[in-house]
Amino acid sequence: MSATGDRRRRSDLDLFVLALVADGVSTPYRMQIDAGLSPGATIPALRRLLASGWVAHSKPGPRGRMEHRITSAGWRHLKDGWQKLIGNGPSGDFDADLRVALLSLFTGRGHTKAIDFLRASAARPKELQSVFRRVK
Repeated sequence: MSATGDRRRRSDLDLFVLALVADGVSTPYRMQIDAGLSPGATIPALRRLLASGWVAHSKPGPRGRMEHRITSAGWRHLKDGWQKLIGNGPSGDFDADLRVALLSLFTGRGHTKAIDFLRASAARPKELQSVFRRVK
């Protein structure tokens, strides 16, 4: 996979994790239970979000559990970031595309964009299948 594809995949995951934090899902364990994301994906994403200043640590909870909260810069990034991902079109990774569509819905402003984006994502494998048929 190209570096660009990897960066894009990370940015949609980071925005998705940011949306989860904004919605009160603030620990890797809750992200695993509530959103099906592995700690191996969420912990690095949370570190990137912390380093960017988009989330901050809350007070440690029971047993030293560290919760996160979204910052004002994080809110701005969340409100703007999903639009760039939608504008780039489907990535070909359906999980990533689904996260982008959910981000659009989460902001409350992109219902039509989310529907169009998912339709384009669903049609993409059909396009690839026809290319493979022509090559054979």
